[in-house]
Amino acid sequence: MLELDFSGRALDRLADSLGAGRCPGLAAAAERPGPARDALTARADELARHLVTCCLLLDPQRVVLVGGVAGNALIRGLLGERMAAVLPYPPEVVLSRFADDAALLGAVILAREAVPTAH
Repeated sequence: MLELDFSGRALDRLADSLGAGRCPGLAAAAERPGPARDALTARADELARHLVTCCLLLDPQRVVLVGGVAGNALIRGLLGERMAAVLPYPPEVVLSRFADDAALLGAVILAREAVPTAH
C-alpha cells in the first residue's frame, strides 16, 4: 500500500499537483521550506512509521532503499532522522548499489530458478 503514496509515480502526481513538475522537481522544491517540503515530509513520516514497525520486529543493522525515489538524499535523510528519533538502535539507511537494476536482477534470478537444469 505504500506504493500508493511513496512510489515514483505517486510522488510525480504530488509534484504535479504542487506545480513542481515530477519527482526530481518536488525534491528540489522540498530543499526549501514551503508546501513541497511539507508534503514530502508528510509522506516520509508515513513511510518512516512503517519502517520503524519493521525495525522493531526485525532489528536490522541496515535498511536498503531501492528505486529512483530512494536516490534522493533529502528523502533518505528524512527517513533516517525519523527512525533515529524513536528507535533505540536505528539502522543505517542506504541506497542499494543496484538501485536502477534491482527489479531486472530479481527477474533474471527468478527466471533462472524456474528453468530446470540438465544433470
